[in-house]
Amino acid sequence: MPKDVIDTTFDKRLITRNLENGSLSRKGLESHLADLPDLSEEAEAIELGDEVPGA
Repeated sequence: MPKDVIDTTFDKRLITRNLENGSLSRKGLESHLADLPDLSEEAEAIELGDEVPGA
């Protein structure tokens, strides 16, 4: 993704539209995704049936 794009969460439809209209390339998207940190170690897993605090 271009560096001038404000960091935010993008809807899949927005990414699809930008790929289709050429404002985002598949190579650019793959490069951006590869640069993201892997935060899976910090994620808390919940099992189905677990009570979710605050829900």
